[in-house]
Amino acid sequence: MSQRLDMHEFSFVNPDPTVTLFRSVEGRERIGLAARTNLDGSRIGVADTGLYDERGPIGRGVLTPIVRRRRGRSCEALNSR
Repeated sequence: MSQRLDMHEFSFVNPDPTVTLFRSVEGRERIGLAARTNLDGSRIGVADTGLYDERGPIGRGVLTPIVRRRRGRSCEALNSR
């Protein structure tokens, strides 16, 4: 998941991580990630991640994070990110 919030101020739970691969991974050195997280003031978001190997795209990962503030900030702060 991409980082949109300060992890010292907010915590989150990912109740439903899903990873789908449409082909086998080639190479063993690295897996690339291209992540985007969308959040709103409801405290629920969507994180979508493209997964890549040396040859190109291999699949996607999706999370639905539930966000909670740790201290002193309202969840309206999510709208400004």
